Amino acid sequence: MVNRRRILELIAFAGVPSLVPQAVLAATKPNVGLIFVGASWCHYCASISPLLYDLQTQTGMDILVASLDKRPIAPFPAFEDATAHPAAAGITSIPHIFVYNQTLDAVTHQVVGVRTSRSFVQRLSTAMAQSRSMG
Repeated sequence: MVNRRRILELIAFAGVPSLVPQAVLAATKPNVGLIFVGASWCHYCASISPLLYDLQTQTGMDILVASLDKRPIAPFPAFEDATAHPAAAGITSIPHIFVYNQTLDAVTHQVVGVRTSRSFVQRLSTAMAQSRSMG
């Protein structure tokens, strides 16, 4: 299991922008949301879900959780059936994050997989910043 605090410390030390500061900026313009596609049994999903949950609770960002196995992905209590969700129905590689721009009413970016936690946070922060600047 990933230690969120340690990851954020490492990211800050390395000079990589932290997920939460990027998200705070995104939340000030309520046009960016995330669709998190995963499964309760997925270890990579379990490693990033606390980061996404913290992002949601700290910024109020909309995050829809779509579960492939129709079970909650902790710590998120609510979820949708991924097989019935139009954006998530064909997903076979998890975790899969869609960055949704509400102003454009479109998915603008996708972040797939977790190579390292640092890489995931950097890719997600970049995707969110780019989506936010689109409109």
